[in-house]
Amino acid sequence: MSKVQGWLATVDGWKQKIQALQTTDEVVALAQLNSVIEELTKTVKHELRHVQKPLLKFQTLINSPGYSLFPDAASKLDEYLTNPFNALVTEKEGYPLLKTILQKMNIALDNKKMKLKSSRLRKAKDQLDSVVNKTALLSLQKSCQEVFNKKYELSASGTISKFRDIRTELQDRLNDLQRRKSIIEARDSMYEKQHKDASKRVDDQKSSLEKTVSELSNKKVQILLE
Repeated sequence: MSKVQGWLATVDGWKQKIQALQTTDEVVALAQLNSVIEELTKTVKHELRHVQKPLLKFQTLINSPGYSLFPDAASKLDEYLTNPFNALVTEKEGYPLLKTILQKMNIALDNKKMKLKSSRLRKAKDQLDSVVNKTALLSLQKSCQEVFNKKYELSASGTISKFRDIRTELQDRLNDLQRRKSIIEARDSMYEKQHKDASKRVDDQKSSLEKTVSELSNKKVQILLE
């Protein structure tokens, strides 16, 4: 068995281990939690959909007098624009940073520092009010944090750690095999080109020799190569 075949056999063994681990209760539970998080992520985006564009516009004002944010709030603004689920999960209860951001943004809207269509402005104001002055996101935040904490605890379990280690090692081995495969293919391609070039040179020399001998002997000469 070649070294590459041996590696492939090892990879197959790891794949079987992963398939076995994927059916364990912990891995199944983790997959289910990931699905729940995907749905909650969509919900958070939906609940903040009318303030997303205003927040993006407001991001250009946060260094201006009257609209500046403390570093933690400025960082949180970036997170709400890129990953609102994580942003909400990592906030303190009642999402004080989001409220601060929206209050500052509201001032900018009132001062007409951002251009929005009247319909978009009205929807943004309504959603802003429900978040800042009401409890629009409170139950959603609790649900997100509960699922997030469950995932964190489960991710630290021995089975999940073992699964992650095997998957990482397998990926490293696959990357190594792919690299070696590319090297072998490049070498084979070079050898094939060299073989074709050599064959062409032999054919050219053979034809030239046949022509020369034929002209000298006035007979058609064909050289056979074994």
